[in-house]
Amino acid sequence: MTRSLSSLARKLLRSLERNHSQLLAASGSDAAAGLADLRRSLLTLLEAAPAESLVRQPNPGEWSALEVLSHLVEHDGKREELATRGIAHYVEHGQGHLEQARRALAGR
Repeated sequence: MTRSLSSLARKLLRSLERNHSQLLAASGSDAAAGLADLRRSLLTLLEAAPAESLVRQPNPGEWSALEVLSHLVEHDGKREELATRGIAHYVEHGQGHLEQARRALAGR
């Protein structure tokens, strides 16, 4: 990871990877590629951003990119929706928040 990625962002990305491994183990599903693509996209996005922009909220009440990532770690670590919504939910949920992080980093 590049110098612009904060230690908190690195820690959160590692936690997200652990959570995704646990989701896959619990689901018996093969959504590994979708979850890995999500993490790669997040990493690419966060590495390209200046460190100070990772914590900037685009508008009052909206999440910064790090807050979005933190939410994904928390959500995916709970696995509460795995039985009812399936593993695909976690991929879709993550993609939606990836777009939210993109908007946060773009300042809108």
